[in-house]
Amino acid sequence: MFADFNAQFTGSSEQVNVGGYLCRSYMPLETRFMGRTVSCEGNGNRLEAMTDYRLGGIPIGDPKPYTQTSMTGHFSITAQAHGVSCSLGEGNHLACVKPSGGNTNLVITLDQNGALVQDASKESVVNTDVAALPVGYSINTEKASCLNDGTYLVCSTGTASFKMNATEFIEF
Repeated sequence: MFADFNAQFTGSSEQVNVGGYLCRSYMPLETRFMGRTVSCEGNGNRLEAMTDYRLGGIPIGDPKPYTQTSMTGHFSITAQAHGVSCSLGEGNHLACVKPSGGNTNLVITLDQNGALVQDASKESVVNTDVAALPVGYSINTEKASCLNDGTYLVCSTGTASFKMNATEFIEF
């Protein structure tokens, strides 16, 4: 499928018809935030040419229900499920929030070397301003992936992997 797409691809953003599938390519910024270079839809199926697919699952189709722009103009795509949320953004940005009781929550971030940093003293809230990630679906970016496995939100950056829900945080 993708070899046929590549043979017909002219470099434009126009869709290409390949064997009954309509295929489109993504711009570099879209590729970084969606973890794919080409999407093809047809015959009731969606095929993705993924750049990062470390956790499996069904890649989300339309990222809009999961995206946000901060007040400072930074863009992120957020996985929210099981009472927790993880925002994956520009550069090496990863911020996950898990309830820990009281006025603060457990906030998980990455340091400059890609190691997980846990901070239970930050006042932060679980992000529920985005759609919940359905069971079996994954969000894949250039730097990280998160999958709703039905019990946990499982995330991996290549240097760190963990799973969490509203009551547990497990690094593996």
